[in-house]
Amino acid sequence: MRLSIAVPLLGLLGLPGTALAREAGPAPPAREADFRAGIELFRQSDFREALQHFLRAQQAGLDTPVLQYDLGVTYYRMGRYARASAQFRRLLRDPHFGDFARYNLGLIARRRGDQALAQHRFSTVAAAARSSALRALAQAQLRPIKPRAAASEPRGRSWHGVLETGGGFDDNVALLPRYSPLIVAGGGSPLLRAYAAASGSLSGNARHGLSAAGSLYETHYTRQSSLDLLIGKLGPNFHFPAGSWRLEAGLSGTYVRLGSSELESFGSLALSATHRLGDADVRLEYTLEGIGGGAAYGYLSGRESRLALRATWRRRNFELEVGPALTVSRRRDLAAASEFFSVSATRLQLDAYALWKPD
Repeated sequence: MRLSIAVPLLGLLGLPGTALAREAGPAPPAREADFRAGIELFRQSDFREALQHFLRAQQAGLDTPVLQYDLGVTYYRMGRYARASAQFRRLLRDPHFGDFARYNLGLIARRRGDQALAQHRFSTVAAAARSSALRALAQAQLRPIKPRAAASEPRGRSWHGVLETGGGFDDNVALLPRYSPLIVAGGGSPLLRAYAAASGSLSGNARHGLSAAGSLYETHYTRQSSLDLLIGKLGPNFHFPAGSWRLEAGLSGTYVRLGSSELESFGSLALSATHRLGDADVRLEYTLEGIGGGAAYGYLSGRESRLALRATWRRRNFELEVGPALTVSRRRDLAAASEFFSVSATRLQLDAYALWKPD
């Protein structure tokens, strides 16, 4: 289930400079021109054309970590998360870009509804990133994940809520490496951030009843409004016992806005069945989403289904959750000039999540 994403990925770019020259050596005029043109087009939010120029520069031999990073950002802004992930994964072992790649992969995982993987990526960056600022950002991303689970569990007739607000100044809104030749004009900005969630019972009790849950997440940059993010979600959930099983069925609607434009909106049907087996709680989950892309992101429209099996063990202050998940996405294909891309994907993954709460 997609709930929130903290800071959108980089807002990229400026003109290439000495760092690119050190990394790639003297570039032939054609590929350098394409690279510069891609940067300028990205600045103008013309992501499709920017992508074409970046790809031409790559095909001409400019296949450097900087360009891979730029391609990842461009794919992300176009909503093509599989391609963006592939670019950032290529940088995981890079000594300069690795930490940023992990952080961005965490953002993509959250956008795709994989909270366990997002938690893992952010935790890794928060613990080991070279940049103290990046560590702080990763720690901030970990916080909104936790209220989600608490806010979604029905507990009888009571209502629960959480509200978190904050503000400050981000001197690198686009989250570009300090040594990158890519510079965002006015890259710093004061910011305001708010997260709110609430859930409660509409009828019945903890064993058999109808509940509702909603959440709202917003980040606003006073000088970089194109990176503003708003995510709202609301829907009911019905839970009831069936023998030794606990069954749940939920509906929800989600709206996502990036900058001043709608990115996507979607309706979700979520089904789950939980059973106690020995020392573990075994849960089978199925989610079906109908997705509509915004006016500039029509190729995101389509549907996505996810089937997952989870086993959870709890021992006093320790919890372990393990299980596989299969996701099948069928979106509109995207044709850009002579290139053809598909934003559909089929993913099979194994998730593991451990939580320890010290006494």
